Amino acid sequence: MTRVNTLRTLFEAEKGTIVQFEGSEMTLDQLMQLFVKKGWIAAHPSAESYNVFSCIIERIILRHYKETHPGQVPSTPKRPSTTE
Repeated sequence: MTRVNTLRTLFEAEKGTIVQFEGSEMTLDQLMQLFVKKGWIAAHPSAESYNVFSCIIERIILRHYKETHPGQVPSTPKRPSTTE
């Protein structure tokens, strides 16, 4: 599965999620349409909009983590050493 297909699948699963943006409540799908209207992305649906969507989801996850784990930094998995 390509990255774009993976992001499209994620979008389809989460597009109805409600977010707040600039004082308005809307779904993530509506948010992507707003970004097109404002000229911030060229089209939706598109590879670009799926990538922007995934960045938004990532920010939501990071903000949630920060709010539920004050003072902690999310850890990343350690990669196996390639020098051994």
